[in-house]
Amino acid sequence: MKKACMTKPAWAKRILRMTLWPLIAFLLIALLRVFVLDIYKVDSSSMERELFTGDIIVVNKLKYGARMPMSLREIPLLSAFSYIPGFRFRVEKEHWEYRRLPAFSKIKRNDVIVFDHPQSGLPVVKRCVGLPGDTVAIRHNNRYANRMIQQDPSTVVYSYCVKSRAGFISEDTLSAYGLTEDDVLWRWQQYYHLSMTDVEAAGFRKCLLTDTLFKDDYGPDAAGPSLFPGSRFYRFSRENYGPLIVPKKNMTIRLDERALDIYRSAIEMYEGNKLEMRDGSLYINGVQTNVYCFKMDYFFVLGDNRYHSIDSRYWGFVPEHSIVGVEDGIVWKKKR
Repeated sequence: MKKACMTKPAWAKRILRMTLWPLIAFLLIALLRVFVLDIYKVDSSSMERELFTGDIIVVNKLKYGARMPMSLREIPLLSAFSYIPGFRFRVEKEHWEYRRLPAFSKIKRNDVIVFDHPQSGLPVVKRCVGLPGDTVAIRHNNRYANRMIQQDPSTVVYSYCVKSRAGFISEDTLSAYGLTEDDVLWRWQQYYHLSMTDVEAAGFRKCLLTDTLFKDDYGPDAAGPSLFPGSRFYRFSRENYGPLIVPKKNMTIRLDERALDIYRSAIEMYEGNKLEMRDGSLYINGVQTNVYCFKMDYFFVLGDNRYHSIDSRYWGFVPEHSIVGVEDGIVWKKKR
């Protein structure tokens, strides 16, 4: 009986099949994640009651036009090379010009979008409330765009002050109205400040323990967190903010001291210019000027959980090159 053996070409074909198909699968997954859709885990409470911490969502990248990778770190699998000695410097140094594929739709107000955080660079989920060129403002918790009041989704959570007749509100009472201890923002004596939607607040108003209930509405001079732009010219609160004009591509502004406080970060950080003051005159990239024309579009975003959201009220506008995509479904929803 002849001993069966595999010729060299047969071995080569087998090895080729063993390596080629996994390589093709990896490439398809990489292309899918870069240009079509990706999956993200919500890591903050800023979008409750729409999205909860731990929810896993699908992000549609095609709708707004897929953003081309701007560095090796943005390419799945290749980013792993940053942990290999000798490749880390190349991965961190290599950067490419911002480009985006044609879009199927423009970003609209109230779209829930995913974008790279302007400071950390990590993916963040917020609701777009201001489009390029919009004048945005918040007055007594009501949101405005171009002086027209905007209807908030029913999932938006506000801070409500509740005075308890009994001097306290038990965990069982909170649970009876769909709330938890996490919804207690802070307490002073018989006054509780609770995170609630308008519907939840209407229900809690009927509670026998409720003496008074009203939506918190702090003015610009009230003590509170430091908000964008953090200037002596602009005093805002979370409930009373703006108005500010969202930068738009090809929009030209006059650069006085007040305008610089608002738009300096966009001009320097996002559009790569160098601003200098010399003898009372402004220079951009060494050229004296008092005007600036924006190179790209920007957006203004808010979290639905208004009290527990670090958003555009804190760090300003979102540049278009930071937009990743739109939330397009929930793969897994965490039970509340």
